[in-house]
Amino acid sequence: MLRVPVRVSWVDGTVQVKCLGHTTLVNRHGARVQVPRSLPDGATVRMLNTASNREADFQVVGLVAPLTGEGAVYGLAGPMANRWWQKGAETAELISGGEEFWGIHFPPLEPEEAAAAVATIECRGCHTLAEVNLSVVEADVLETAGMLSLPCDVCHRLTPWGYAKKASVAPEATDVLPEPGAAQMIKSRRHHRVALRLPVLIRRYSGGVEITQTDDVSKGGFKFTSEKDYHIGEGLMVACPYSGTDRNIEVQAQIVRCQPVKGTENNHYGVRYATPE
Repeated sequence: MLRVPVRVSWVDGTVQVKCLGHTTLVNRHGARVQVPRSLPDGATVRMLNTASNREADFQVVGLVAPLTGEGAVYGLAGPMANRWWQKGAETAELISGGEEFWGIHFPPLEPEEAAAAVATIECRGCHTLAEVNLSVVEADVLETAGMLSLPCDVCHRLTPWGYAKKASVAPEATDVLPEPGAAQMIKSRRHHRVALRLPVLIRRYSGGVEITQTDDVSKGGFKFTSEKDYHIGEGLMVACPYSGTDRNIEVQAQIVRCQPVKGTENNHYGVRYATPE
């Protein structure tokens, strides 16, 4: 955990955009960076370490804290070298310049630590499946926000990718996270549910906010109905119950179920509170 002042710049069309920010966490694969505005999904940005005056290219992996009026926290992978296309996804080669850029010595990895994390993820646009190697930064974003922004060669654009949906014999759980998410969801269902309608605030990591009501609540989460399209595995910040006048405490949560409402465009969504470490 290290606060390093940085300047992030990128090109938006023909305009060069710059903003100041700082890191909240640094590792050998990149950093968490807090900035006062949104960054372009999946794009390459130029980051200047204003403390050392060193520059390098980084790739925007995704949000690890929701976008609010004060900005957001992003996972950035890098420093980066050559880029190439592989299996429809743009892949960045990380170079050993992290120590020079951050001025930190990262000890050599143990053999078990060097093994790449592998995950089967799904394009939420066309449901294409892909098995990918994840860096620490990508795994951090996927576990926190539940989504990675990656190019899809079927959709021909950047799309959100999340954990692959897994069929289940239980009719009410046709869309769930793969293990260990499924095991955690089953555990959360052991909590007694109460048919209680409470006002609830749903905040997406991308900055969208919905204020609605719960269908039922339990110690482990709640269910709500919405016409919006939420994705299985998507990370949220929620306040339940929500008050329009009092100060609300928002906590991390995750969409773990999705069930269409017959005859409507709505869906029932199951939300599980994040388990504290």
